[in-house]
Amino acid sequence: MSSVLKAYWLDEDGVTSLEYALLLALCVVASIVAWRSLGTSVNSVANQAADHFPSNGGGCEYNP
Repeated sequence: MSSVLKAYWLDEDGVTSLEYALLLALCVVASIVAWRSLGTSVNSVANQAADHFPSNGGGCEYNP
């Protein structure tokens, strides 16, 4: 019985899978944080740009 537990304790295949899972989870969390931050910045810049356009409700009309 002790040889089975020792072999299980020394087996590192499961550890590698766990490390990859933790790394994937960290990447997902970092991506979500970056996406939210970038989204807020882009929204702010778009709103500032929209403030410089007239809001008369019309589109681009060609008047020769």
